[in-house]
Amino acid sequence: MVQPTSDASFTESVLVLDKPAIVIVGAPWSAPCRSAMTGASDLATEFGNQAAFFSLNSDENPEVTREYRISVIPTYLFFKNFECIARLVGYQGVSALRPRIADLIQD
Repeated sequence: MVQPTSDASFTESVLVLDKPAIVIVGAPWSAPCRSAMTGASDLATEFGNQAAFFSLNSDENPEVTREYRISVIPTYLFFKNFECIARLVGYQGVSALRPRIADLIQD
């Protein structure tokens, strides 16, 4: 399941997890972002016990968007050990994300 996060809950929901997290930053009006969320839902089902998946609406959450310098949506942020260790910018299909997530979990 992809859980929503926000400026107010980002630290508690994403940064303090004891497992890797993937945050998809986007906006509901964007067709590529909607596609990204569909793919993220599939991946969350596949990797759900090993990684947490979150969505962040960039229009409604300017603090996190600014902190992580998001200028293109969708952007995928990969967190491990309490820090952002990688990012992908622009829509990525499930087949492109799957090996990235597998590497994130194994490291």
